[in-house]
Parts: sequence; C-alpha cells; structure tokens
Amino acid sequence: MQEVREHAGYASTMAFFNTGKKLVSGSYDTTLRVWDVGTGLELQKLEGHIGIVNTCSIFEEKMASGSEDKSIRIWDLKTYKEIHQLNGHRSGVTALIFLPNGKRLVSGSKDCTIRIWDLDKGQEIQEPKFNNTYKEGPINILTLIDDGKRLVSGSRNATICIWNIDTGQKLQQIERTLHQQLQSLTVILNERKVALAGGREGPVVQDQIISIVDFEGKDETRELIGHTDTIFGLAVFKNGKRLASASRDTTIRFWDLETRTQIFVLRHFIPLSSLAIFNDKILCAGDTSGGLWMWKLHLQANSIKPELLWTTHPGLSCDQAEISQAVGLSEANRQLMIQHGAK
Repeated sequence: MQEVREHAGYASTMAFFNTGKKLVSGSYDTTLRVWDVGTGLELQKLEGHIGIVNTCSIFEEKMASGSEDKSIRIWDLKTYKEIHQLNGHRSGVTALIFLPNGKRLVSGSKDCTIRIWDLDKGQEIQEPKFNNTYKEGPINILTLIDDGKRLVSGSRNATICIWNIDTGQKLQQIERTLHQQLQSLTVILNERKVALAGGREGPVVQDQIISIVDFEGKDETRELIGHTDTIFGLAVFKNGKRLASASRDTTIRFWDLETRTQIFVLRHFIPLSSLAIFNDKILCAGDTSGGLWMWKLHLQANSIKPELLWTTHPGLSCDQAEISQAVGLSEANRQLMIQHGAK
C-alpha cells in the first residue's frame, strides 16, 4: 500500500475516468485533482474555482465541475486545460450530468434552478425551461434514465422530480417523508427504482436510513437501516442487486437489495464524505479530512472482501503492523486493522 498527498479540505466529490485507470476528486480546498488508480500518484491539480468544489461529471475526454463560486468549469482531460467557464446560476452549483452525446450539460443549483448548457458555444440554452420552484427546493442531485430521455432531480427538501429532457415538462413528483434532506441518490433495478440517502448537516442527526422508492408505485418504500449518521455517498453495482453507502459514521456498508440486509461493513477511522465504484471491482471513498482511500473489491457469493490499495492520508496506515500474533486484540479491531493494511 502507498501513501500520497491529500486534499486540504473535505473530499466532496469524485468520479472515475471512463477507462477506470484515473480518478478525479474535488474538495473544499477549491481544487480538483487527478489520480492514478493503480499507484495513487497525483497526476494533476486543477485550479480555477474560488469556492468549494461540490460536484464533477466526466464524459469521455471532458469533465465538468461545479462550485460554491456559482460557476461551472469545463476541462479538457487530455491537456487538463479549462475550456469554458459557464456562469448563470445565482448560488452554488451542486449537481452536473452530461447528456448522452456529450455536447450538452445539465446543472442543478442551490438557487433551485435546473439549466442546460451548449458546450460547443459555452452558453446556456434558453429552451427547454425546467419549472423547478423554491417549493421543490435547492437541487442536490441529478441523474438520467431511459437512455437520457428523462431527468431525475433530487432536492434538498427530499422531493424527487422526473422531467422530460426535451421539453422540460415535469412528468412526476414524489415527496418522501422518510427524509428531511437528500444527500445522495442513485437509480437501480432497470431504472424503475431509486435509492435515496438523507441526513441533516448539523449537531443533531435525524436521518440515517437509505430508502428504496419505486417510481411506478408498484412496491412499498423499503428501508435499509444500519448507519448511525448522515449518508453522503451511494453507489449501485452493475447487476442492481448490491449497493454501497458511505457515511459520516465512519463506515462503508454493502447491502443486498433483494434481501435488504447488510453483506459487509467496512469500518474506517474518519467520517466519510464521498464514494465511487468502478466496474464493481474498485471502490474509492473520500473523507472529511481530505483523504482518499482506494480499495480493490473481492466479490463473493454472500460477502465482499476489500483490499486497501492506497491512501492519501499520511497518518492512518497500518501496512507496517504485524498482528498475526497479537494478544488482546478484539476481532472487530483486528478486522479494522487488516482492512487498512495490517498483516
């Protein structure tokens, strides 16, 4: 296992390149950094934002990043140069997703608006208009379904809306009372259901559940219970039967969505702030100190065994620890140290 440099603030967002060989992370320190997934080496630091980087999205050789500085920046991932700066939102940009052809980008913001941008011209497209209002709340999450024909938005007040991407028409609105605020959302099970994670940032924790909501209303809302603090990251496996979640309670939990049970709990040292999975084999998590942690996932029929590949956190490595003959070490602590490199 290797140690490399870390961000100077929360690792707030991350995304794998299409090949899975590189990862980009964004942070409260206003930078984005590109990492070699295999070695953990920092390949590039991208600077330009003057506020927290809230979100990023990758399409082939392009990346979009959104910030508390209200701007969206488009980057060329071959040269790592900024192509466009897109301005128009009146508050922090919190969600981004490319449309399937890569020529347009959808953005969501704390200003409660959803906007579409022409990336060839570097400007906002005036039509269609998405009539999201202050009642629906600030946009936290965006994703596409039906091959990009419909847009799903998740708002801070826990409202989900489904939109026609061509006309901007709101097709469906789901107001869930299980969550006070939405922090993460991912579509699962052939795009018929969505997993939602909530939580309120602050001293009082009031929401630590994951709920599975059926768009079509055919199944009751299901709950996955286990976390004890706000959940900041969700990632679904390719077959739609497993889900990973990362929380401020310092754990990553793996779930069987058919049985609604926990498969495995990866215990950490520091509260977690972001999560990404590539090809069901590589998992990366960001923590609130700015560290990144990269694991290889060994999948088994009823379990998952993570192998730590590298971390950017300098002080929490166990790779020099020999615990095979340790006396008085609890099984929970033994497993925790093994997960972080102990032999």
